[in-house]
Amino acid sequence: MNILHFTESGGGVISVINQIAEETPDFQHYVFIRRRGQFSILEELKSKNIEVIEWQGKLLSGILKLRNFPKRQRIDLIHLHSSKAGLARLFLSKNKVVYSPHCFAFDRSDLDRLTRSLIRLIEYCLSFKTSAFLTVSQRETLLVHGWRKNIKTIRFYHKFNQWSSKTPIDNVVSIGRLCAQKNPMELIAIKQALDSSGIILNYMWVGDGERRFKVSLIQNGISVTGWLPRGEVIEVMRNALCLIHVAKWEGFPVVFGEAQAGGIPVIARKRNYSEDQIGIHYFSEITEALDIIKMFRSKKLRYSPLVRTNPGISRFYNELYTGK
Repeated sequence: MNILHFTESGGGVISVINQIAEETPDFQHYVFIRRRGQFSILEELKSKNIEVIEWQGKLLSGILKLRNFPKRQRIDLIHLHSSKAGLARLFLSKNKVVYSPHCFAFDRSDLDRLTRSLIRLIEYCLSFKTSAFLTVSQRETLLVHGWRKNIKTIRFYHKFNQWSSKTPIDNVVSIGRLCAQKNPMELIAIKQALDSSGIILNYMWVGDGERRFKVSLIQNGISVTGWLPRGEVIEVMRNALCLIHVAKWEGFPVVFGEAQAGGIPVIARKRNYSEDQIGIHYFSEITEALDIIKMFRSKKLRYSPLVRTNPGISRFYNELYTGK
């Protein structure tokens, strides 16, 4: 079976595609993905049954190129990753489509209520051009079944290899694209509040994106590494005090599982995706975040590595793609 994955995104989406390919070795996976900066996706998508085709430009350009791809290869199914990529369903009338929103766009807090309602209506309509959904949270699953009660959905549970952490030092790490969604300005606010209370820590943002956010972080004493291969990200987290995630909206962050696999404590802004999990501490106000970080520091906190396994996951992916 030949499956074509399409996305303009990166980060956690790449991890999802990697795992799907590893769990379905008998399928050929073509990954049609937008190249971002100098960091090549080829360095991350290493499964033997993956062939990567990178495209550059705006989303519409990628979608138009996507329309012609199945004509050149015998594609049985197209898997769209991200809410933006999901718009390609408008142009894919003859193709079987699986959709992973990785956070619906109507959850964006930077959009007005009318715009969010319109996006929700579009998602509802496009669900009738979707064969199945791969969701990343219980909330996403419930939303989809609210539109189409009998639509096939499978919840994605990321499988991580356990890794060993080191004794924590005063490094606070955040990972993600520099954009309004990931809310890097709040990390600056947390740093300033801790600095004012006499707690001086080292802060690092792993990722890249909009220049205005990068400049603001650097000007406020937070280093920005740019995008790093997974192995280097693990090294950054290995002796971190904690991973901090302050996104304004989100599906469910894959990086949480990566941190849990090494026993690294996670502090995250409480959002509608929030689920109680070992090692994840949610906050609603910055004062709560400060107290949690102070607790991490005083206790040199580490958790037992949490590694999720799901022996039947290969069967679930086969059902997702074959419909059987």
